[in-house]
Amino acid sequence: MVKSKLLCLAAMLAVLAACSPQADLPASSEPSQVISSESESSPAASSEPEPSPAASSESESSQAASSEPESSPAASSEPESSPAASSEPESSPAASNEPNITMTPEEESYAPGTQSIVMLLQNNSAERMTCGTDYTIEAHDGAGWVKVPLEFGVEDLGLLLDPGETHRLSVYLYTDQYEYTPGSYRVVKEVTVAETQVTATGEFTIQ
Repeated sequence: MVKSKLLCLAAMLAVLAACSPQADLPASSEPSQVISSESESSPAASSEPEPSPAASSESESSQAASSEPESSPAASSEPESSPAASSEPESSPAASNEPNITMTPEEESYAPGTQSIVMLLQNNSAERMTCGTDYTIEAHDGAGWVKVPLEFGVEDLGLLLDPGETHRLSVYLYTDQYEYTPGSYRVVKEVTVAETQVTATGEFTIQ
């Protein structure tokens, strides 16, 4: 009896052992198929979206724009123009436009006690020159020209010098009023040329 029960139990175990792999196979295969199907991503999901042609062309243009060097401003590339005033020659002072009137001594130096000298007054301008016979004498004191204090009268005469003419002007030193020590002196005279007042000077030396 016991033996028969054991045999029945062994038979049942054999049946169960024979049936268990076949029963488990479908159950084990289904989850693996589901998992494998879930793990396999679709090409559209796994691959990144391809950029549109417009976007790629815009990126290429932006790259080209960034690669090009920045152009410097037109003002910086062009040299600065110098002011119009600097290109024009500077105008000479008004004094340089004065008529050319010269006065020179007949002799460069004179001995002390000389009573009078002769100055050559020449009109080097293109206009007629007019003047009187008056004049002043100045002495150089080492720092500048100082007027010699003289009191004398002159004849009320008018002189006319055409362009290129020279007049011999007699200049009295009046040594009874002033002692001319060795040094530099000059004669100063005002003349008029074409309504323009001109100061003519001529230097001489006492030695």
